[in-house]
Amino acid sequence: MNIIAFYSPKSRSGKDSSANFLIEYLQSSGRTIKRVSFADKLKEQCYQLFGSFGVKDREYYEKFPEERKIIIPELNMDVVELWVKYGNHMRDIYPDYWVDLALKDPLIQTYDYIVMADLRYKNELDYIRKYPSLVFNIKRNSSDVIKRGSDGKIKGKVFDININNNGTLEQLRTKIIKKFGEFQWAKVQK
Repeated sequence: MNIIAFYSPKSRSGKDSSANFLIEYLQSSGRTIKRVSFADKLKEQCYQLFGSFGVKDREYYEKFPEERKIIIPELNMDVVELWVKYGNHMRDIYPDYWVDLALKDPLIQTYDYIVMADLRYKNELDYIRKYPSLVFNIKRNSSDVIKRGSDGKIKGKVFDININNNGTLEQLRTKIIKKFGEFQWAKVQK
């Protein structure tokens, strides 16, 4: 199992788009890929716990991202604030709670590649580094890039590849595939 993770110090920098481009590329080579997210279980739990207050599931917010900004009156915060607070609360109780839920399933070991678009915390990085791994750092200078409480938690030169995402989606796709191909362990052969 090889893990490919995408990090950015700010939200809306292109992590998900980059992950999607790489998944498409790997699937075309016949590799087995599993997309895993540290936040999937977090969002599922928040939906179960706070759905009666109007919190929706992950798919809803992916389809309607502007809805993330709406304040939930009973909680006096938007859903992203809720996710960050709830995630940090569980992390305070047990630091590897989200890592365990995301990556310690034995079935995950059967895939050639695990692709993660939501690397945010040092303990997540530390766990990923126990396996052959490739970590992209995506940077973008744009007015729609947002810094939230869970962003920018990993410091230093711990990334394998840095990508500046200040162009088109096609330019980003080209950069991701090119850099992946240059990374020695990750050469995809048909």
